[in-house]
Amino acid sequence: MRIVSRRRIIAIALACGCSTLLGSACDQVTPEGLQHRERLRRKARLKPLVGMTRDEVRADMGDPDRTQDGTVGPCWGPQEALWAVLGEGTAYEEWVWTDGKWVMYAWFAASGGTTGNRSAWTVVEVGVGRTDVVY
Repeated sequence: MRIVSRRRIIAIALACGCSTLLGSACDQVTPEGLQHRERLRRKARLKPLVGMTRDEVRADMGDPDRTQDGTVGPCWGPQEALWAVLGEGTAYEEWVWTDGKWVMYAWFAASGGTTGNRSAWTVVEVGVGRTDVVY
């Protein structure tokens, strides 16, 4: 078995146009990598909202661009995150903010997936999507 130096592996990876061997260095140079990083940055910005009340979210994010009520069921896109947090048939309220080509979501529901008093609902999950993607 031939042993190859780390320097040689990196040189080969760079000559071939980047590979998974270089990990995040590749993400920085491709449009898909940049979009992925931006999505993660925005989601990290939203994550602290989990557990907040409507008033706390409004103070932090401002008024949402739109809101809507929903029930967890078959869906695609950012709302898929609710399946892991709430049971099927659970009511939720979705708040949406649009920022250029990005859409940011905060979903309110009773903790534990029960219906509870709507005024006491808190953010149970957040999500980020693109405005130019149809789900």
